[in-house]
Amino acid sequence: MKNKILLGIGSALVGVALLAGGALTASAQVGTTTSSSRATARAAAQAERLQNIVNRADQEIARRVTALNTLSTRVNAMQKLSSGEKSSLSSSVQAQISAMNSLQARIAADANSTSSLKTDVQSITGSYRIFALMIPQGAIEAAADRVMTIVSNMTTIGAKLQTRVSALGSSASATVTAALADFNAKVADANTQAQAAVSEVSGLVPDQGNQTQMQANTTALKDARSKIQAAQKDLIAARTDAGTIVKALIQQRAASTSTTPAATSSR
Repeated sequence: MKNKILLGIGSALVGVALLAGGALTASAQVGTTTSSSRATARAAAQAERLQNIVNRADQEIARRVTALNTLSTRVNAMQKLSSGEKSSLSSSVQAQISAMNSLQARIAADANSTSSLKTDVQSITGSYRIFALMIPQGAIEAAADRVMTIVSNMTTIGAKLQTRVSALGSSASATVTAALADFNAKVADANTQAQAAVSEVSGLVPDQGNQTQMQANTTALKDARSKIQAAQKDLIAARTDAGTIVKALIQQRAASTSTTPAATSSR
């Protein structure tokens, strides 16, 4: 009887051990599955993050290419910059567009490499300086070209005004003479300022992360903008002078016409 009891207890213990072993095996399988799921989820999340970086990079590159194409159109429409200056600026614009397209392809190829992708994306702003240098540089040269185009037109107008004033001889009023002198001076200075602005920025190149070069570029762009602003103020003043001259000439002619009949009737 005692032996039967011991055998029963032994069988029960074996059963418990088997059940425990099965539970441990099942638990290990669940743990392995959970770990695999987490790894898959992490990989998917990482892939999504990298793709988001690629998408944002594509948007930034597209924005820069659009701006460069707009600048290219402005360059082609320039009238007064020399052919060499236009050619240099146009070549720079096209080189930057090609560089952006190449960078976009490289980013797409590096989409699975975190370190390479980071370097590529940083180079959009760090190496090429499209918005920090290229676009402002082109805008200054385009503005200078507009100034020089207006200068050319105002020089023609100035020559006509000079002929009218010279015809008056000594009867030309001091107001007209002073306004014409100021007109010519302002037009000449506008042209000088525009040419100086072009010379100051035409040779600028991206700084490639060099802080000294970046500061030099920034200073040059700022100074060139001030020259363009000075040129524009000159043109505004010249227009005012031209208006003063025309008004004075009209008044003087009217006065001359009104006195002629009186002089005739007195005879």
